[in-house]
Amino acid sequence: MYGLASEHLKYRKKETQKFNGTEKLGRILLCLYVVPFVFWAFDISTTFYAINVLGVAGEENPLGWPFGVLGALIFYVPALAFTYLLLFKVKDRYSPLAAILITALALFSGIMNLRAGLHNLGIISDFVYRY
Repeated sequence: MYGLASEHLKYRKKETQKFNGTEKLGRILLCLYVVPFVFWAFDISTTFYAINVLGVAGEENPLGWPFGVLGALIFYVPALAFTYLLLFKVKDRYSPLAAILITALALFSGIMNLRAGLHNLGIISDFVYRY
């Protein structure tokens, strides 16, 4: 019992890492990029399943859906990198504001991917319900 109490006291005595406001904001904004990536992956999986596996949907994009996948990835990865650079490397007064705007744009684009994935899911569930 004494060993557990002493370990707990050692842990409590350790200095916790302190972050200033910009670093906290940067960590939060970078964590928010998970949301568009998850919505993008959901859209990819439902599109692939509806078009390639079930064959009940078609693609309106003349280049096909794989190029749409690359188009979204070409947006999300540089947006994430640019947000990181703005928040942690560029120490400008307006860098956090620009990073917030870029993150908001990425979240909006992710919501559009979520809508597309939910539409594909509706097509899939309608097919499954009929047959």
